[in-house]
Amino acid sequence: MSKRALRRKKPRRRTTREYRVRWEIERDADSPTEAARKALDIQRDPSSTATVFHVFGPGGLSPQEVDLKDAP
Repeated sequence: MSKRALRRKKPRRRTTREYRVRWEIERDADSPTEAARKALDIQRDPSSTATVFHVFGPGGLSPQEVDLKDAP
């Protein structure tokens, strides 16, 4: 096989982009640490319905709302 044919068969590199992902929740708590722990508990709960994120693409312009509730 020629060198040219081999070059064509190399898989293309996928370039990734950096995204900013936000998940927000309001929690009553006695301290910032307690509020963060409560939020983390909700995120880690497999039955949680807190599955909506705001995703900012490169450049940080307007976010896209992404709901992972029924995502594969």
